[in-house]
Amino acid sequence: MPRSRAWISSSSIRRYELAVYDTEGIRDSLLSGEPLAVHIAGQPCTADLEESLHGTGSFTGTLSGDGRAHLTISGDVLRGYFEIGGVAYWVESTGRYDAESPGKVLHYVHSSADVKGLSGCYLTLYNISNGDLEDSGYPADWTKADFLSGGHEVVPLTDTDLVDLPKVNETLRTGFMEVPLSYNETMRIVKGYRGKIAEYRGNYYVIDFFES
Repeated sequence: MPRSRAWISSSSIRRYELAVYDTEGIRDSLLSGEPLAVHIAGQPCTADLEESLHGTGSFTGTLSGDGRAHLTISGDVLRGYFEIGGVAYWVESTGRYDAESPGKVLHYVHSSADVKGLSGCYLTLYNISNGDLEDSGYPADWTKADFLSGGHEVVPLTDTDLVDLPKVNETLRTGFMEVPLSYNETMRIVKGYRGKIAEYRGNYYVIDFFES
């Protein structure tokens, strides 16, 4: 729940709230298929989320009121993206534990209305066909049929698409990870590839980003 609010004149994020979450409880609830109750701009909403790739802690789905939601949970850290009514909301880790709630990490909560220009988003790209996610239960030899039978959406990624995804294109060719993304490329990933399997030249990829 939100704990405080601050203004930052020297940052791209002008305003944010601090919050702590029961990440283990949230993950257990989502894995059991329960809807997640959230408050967006002070209004109660319900998020219906499913794990997009088994064992990754990455959940994608819908938000009541014709919205979208994406959560990634890893240990004590939660990263979230919610979009409703044309406004985007983010939850990001501060990297610090809360002195008032032992064992719980403090998180920033802010909206697109609080951001001068989206920055601090870094690309993550995993080549399933090269075995990048075998530890998460995805064999390198999986085919499109395997992903579809597992309930995953497979979308094509073409050289034409990569013209508008310059950092994805760079990472595909160099292997460099966690390169910074522009606002436009971040939004293209959110709308076209997040929570999906991207197929490019016979290989299958997970394309995402984290915020820092």
